[in-house]
Amino acid sequence: MKILAIDTSTDFLSVAVRNGETIFELTAFVPKRHSELLDEFLKIALEKSNISASDVDIIALAIGPGSYTGLRVGVAFVQGFCSVFEKKIVIVDSLYAMASKFYPSEIPVASVYDARAGHIYGAIFGAGKTPEPIMQSSRIKLDEFAKKISSHKKILLVGFDAKKFADDLQKIAGETEIIIPRDFRRPSASVVSAIAEAKAQIGDFVAPENLEPKYLHNFVPGKRKRKKLL
Repeated sequence: MKILAIDTSTDFLSVAVRNGETIFELTAFVPKRHSELLDEFLKIALEKSNISASDVDIIALAIGPGSYTGLRVGVAFVQGFCSVFEKKIVIVDSLYAMASKFYPSEIPVASVYDARAGHIYGAIFGAGKTPEPIMQSSRIKLDEFAKKISSHKKILLVGFDAKKFADDLQKIAGETEIIIPRDFRRPSASVVSAIAEAKAQIGDFVAPENLEPKYLHNFVPGKRKRKKLL
């Protein structure tokens, strides 16, 4: 099974090709350049994997929650790709994918991303060989998320904004030991591809026309401030 996996849900861009046991991944920090670089990353990944776009069986996408712009870029790209090559699509929750990177884990894992306006996108998974959701991906107030974390003695905090929120979460969570691992911030499209492979085996696919970013709440654009005339 040949899988092309893409994660555009943060300021990182991650693309991977899984061809059986062989995996090639390209991940880089590219704020606001996803649309510019995604096609180039794809070409490199396919070339390094010695396969063509037409050889791909499944395209996997980290669907969110995450960056509004990044998620739109990913969805548009996959829809365009599938309009040409008619491939099957598997979607993967971005916070689940990030947590999965650190499994097996002896302690629970929490994934976080800034949702702004006093909220975060957060999810919590139990200790074990694989991540089993204790709290599904949600848009939640920071203090409410901290209270959920406080029910655990220790927790691994991961995700793009883990370090940003660690201190505030720790103040509210009290005696809970919050641990931030190395490489806590970088997503992994190869992890997305592994999750997608398992979902594909049970036929968990999404039609291109039904592909939508997992925003978790409606996007309301802010008003632009007018510049004062001199």
